Formats: sequence, structure tokens, C-alpha cells
Amino acid sequence: MGSSLDWIRNNISRDLNGFAVDLPGHGKSLDLSPEAYQFTNVAGLLRESLLNAGVSEMDLVGYSMGGRIALGFTRRFPDMVRHLVLESTSPGLVSHQERKLRAELDAERAELLRSDQNLFQREWLDMDLFSSLRTKTEIRDMLIRERYNGSATEWARALESLSPAEHPDFRSWLARTSTAATCITGALDRKYTRIACDLNRKNKRIRHISVQDAGHNVHLEQPGMYLRILQEILIE
Repeated sequence: MGSSLDWIRNNISRDLNGFAVDLPGHGKSLDLSPEAYQFTNVAGLLRESLLNAGVSEMDLVGYSMGGRIALGFTRRFPDMVRHLVLESTSPGLVSHQERKLRAELDAERAELLRSDQNLFQREWLDMDLFSSLRTKTEIRDMLIRERYNGSATEWARALESLSPAEHPDFRSWLARTSTAATCITGALDRKYTRIACDLNRKNKRIRHISVQDAGHNVHLEQPGMYLRILQEILIE
């Protein structure tokens, strides 16, 4: 969800001359200060990492939680982003009540993750969101193995602090932004396909590309197609 391995595994970062980062609680971004796990601070930390690497302007790609962070980054630092690519990304929750309920849900999930990682894994991947992986057992098994190699405690911290409950609804900003953007969704992921269609309807600068035979995790389920889409987008 927030590890650079997702982009290195399929050579996406290499083939596109990319710079992949580990978000707080993932990969090597562990045991950070409490402030580093707060959604409002992640954009600034990401900017610092990019500038230290000599990156001052880029095409920014994010998946799921990473996509929401990419949204926050682009709204705050629009001059650094040429093209924003959002894969299976929620623009946020509309109401205070929705954010409250999501915060409670993610707190429960984080507690389960800390206490019983096996049960958390089963319940997480059994969600309708990942239904397309039920027949793609190789990908599902790979995700389970990788998560066992990570830190449940760190993931729990990220799950709570980087929850959709912890950031504003970006829909109004997306409706008026002049930043070029593309939403990529799997055709089997009806929820996020519907969200992307709505964003495109409200702002024609936001394109929507639907990938067949893919669900929520497009870049793992259809890596070849995903890479071709990015190549076409980013050479424009």
C-alpha cells in the first residue's frame, strides 16, 4: 500500500526513470517521530525527500493511500507536479460523520492488526474491494507473504494516522484544479470506477482510464498494461 517495493517489483520505477518512496510505516520508513505519521505533515516530508534527491518537478503517481497523499501533496505544492496519476484513489469523505465512523473503523482494524495479524490479513483481503484477487491466488499469496515480513505495529500506526478520516475531502479542489490528472481504475472495482467517472464529469482535465480484468490493485493485476498507460501519459 505504501511501500516502494510495489513500484520496483514490476520495474515501473526503473522503466520510467522513477523515484519510489516508502511512506511512513512501510518499507524502510519505520520508527519515525509521531509527527511523521500525521497526514498533514507527510506532504512536507515527501517534498523534502524529493528535493534532497534533486527532484523539483515531476509526474506524481500514487496508489490507494499513496494516491490520497499525492492529492494532498499536489494541492499544497502544485508547481512541483506536471501530471498527477491516481490509481484507485478516494478523494476523501464528504461529512464529519463519515470521517468519525471511518476513524472508529480504522482504529478497530489497527487494534486487530496489532493483536492478531493472521485474522487481520484474512479479513482485509476478504473485503469486497479485493474480490478480484480471489481467483488470482499468486498475487494474493504474494501480498500475504510480504506483509508478514513487515511490521504489524508500523502498519497499524499508518492505518490510523493516514486514514481517510484524517484528511479533508479533496473533491472541491479536484473540480477546479488546472493540474493535469489521470485516474486509473480496474474495471472490476466498481466503487473506484464510479468515483473516477464522477471526477472526470466535474473536471475534464481529469481523465479516467479503466483497465479490464483488474480490480483495486491495477499495477499488480495488470502490470504490463499499467506500465504502457503510464508511458503514454508521461511522454505527453
